[in-house]
Formats: sequence, C-alpha cells, structure tokens
Amino acid sequence: MNNVANFVDVVTAFDIDADSKEEAIKAVITKLDAAGKLLDREKFQADVFAREAELPTYIGFGFGLPHSQSDYVKDATIGIGKLTHPVEWNDGKKADFIFLIAVPYGGKENTHLKILANLSRLLMHDDFRDKLRSTSETEVRELLMASQNPHRSE
Repeated sequence: MNNVANFVDVVTAFDIDADSKEEAIKAVITKLDAAGKLLDREKFQADVFAREAELPTYIGFGFGLPHSQSDYVKDATIGIGKLTHPVEWNDGKKADFIFLIAVPYGGKENTHLKILANLSRLLMHDDFRDKLRSTSETEVRELLMASQNPHRSE
C-alpha cells in the first residue's frame, strides 16, 4: 500500500500558539499558502470552515483532522500543525495536533479518501502517536514514510 508521504506533499507548522481551533487551523492554512499549495487562501479557508461546521473533525487522542476538497488547492497536501497547548475542538474535547488535508476538488483516484484512511489507520496506534509527538518538525515526513514501510532501513 502506498503511504501518505509518497503521494502528497507535507507542510509543517510547529509551535503554533493559538487560543482556538479556528486560529490553529488558520495558522496551518497560512503555511500551506506560503508553500504555494493554494490558489486562494481566504476561499480555501472558507471551504475548510464550512466542512468543519457540518461535522467537527476531532478524531480523539488530541488530534484534529480538518479537511476539504476545494477548487482553491493546487496540489494535494497535508498540513501538519503542532500546537504549544491544546485548544477546544468541539464538545469539550481538546486537540494539540492537526492534520489538515487539502485536496483539489475533483481530484483523481479519491485522493482525499486515501489520505483520510491512511492517517486514521496510523493515528490509531499508540506508538505512532507517541513518535509523532516527540518528532521534530523536520523529521515528520520521514516518520510518515517509515511508518508504513517496516523494512525501511533507519
């Protein structure tokens, strides 16, 4: 199975000092925009918040998984945000880590579903979450690649 880091770009935003879910998501979106992954930051942000309003994306263990297929995304990308402290995501649940999935609308091969399935599967494992929380910003992509290739030499 292809792992997520092999078929999408990864952009990181660590040490986010946010007081709300919205501020945290905006910080990750700003990094995606700075990396040239978006066609229109404001419109993509509106798409993400519209999706979040339909059904909040807290998945447990302190992780938020906001996502959107959008006409305002250039390249399928995962924005990974690590917060300096947890923020309320919904219903009293707090998140301090974000995987923001940005996929062009109408993308081929259900890319957004593959990314969601892959990340959800990884985040179910305590050891992966523990490694992720202790990994530096520069090591995140390597962790994602290694996480599904047990024969990869370290």
